Amino acid sequence: MKKVLIIATGALLTFGFTSCKKDYTCECTSTSTSSSTDPDLQSILPAPSTTTSSLSKSMKKKESEDWCKGFESESTYNSGGGFFNYTVTDKTTCELK
Repeated sequence: MKKVLIIATGALLTFGFTSCKKDYTCECTSTSTSSSTDPDLQSILPAPSTTTSSLSKSMKKKESEDWCKGFESESTYNSGGGFFNYTVTDKTTCELK
């Protein structure tokens, strides 16, 4: 009886302290915008665009949060001036589902 109790306790501790993996989905939205202080140039720049993508992976909760945040980014490009003076901003935000 004592051996059974020790084995059962050991099994409970082993499984109780392990973290289960499950499927997590990271949903990312990317937005690109172009702007200019010149009204004539602003009218020919592309309209803002948005795309959404999803990625799934089996892992632990904390790992999934770091994994998903790793897809986030933001960048800004400024033209060198001259006649075509404009700015393009790309931003990607992600959320764990």
